[in-house]
Amino acid sequence: ISKLVAFLAISLSINVSVVAADVIGEESGPFASLREQYAALSPKGQFVTGACVGFVGTRIALTSAMGAVKIAGAVFVTAEVLHYTGILDDLPPFSNE
Repeated sequence: ISKLVAFLAISLSINVSVVAADVIGEESGPFASLREQYAALSPKGQFVTGACVGFVGTRIALTSAMGAVKIAGAVFVTAEVLHYTGILDDLPPFSNE
């Protein structure tokens, strides 16, 4: 599994660096050899690399987003329970107005 993660990380770096090189026209840099290796892949290899990077990137983004939604939901439910039980009524106001 660690080899797969390393491969996907390199693939992501290659895809990002290829796009960045196209945008700024840079032919050298820390990812030049990776760009060359990616360019040397067959179209099917580039497709598989893109699909794997897309899958892993989406998985990471969705996992983070779902974690944030779960935390926000738990905070909301806790606030509603505190309000319903009247615990929040005993708190002093934030301003003296």
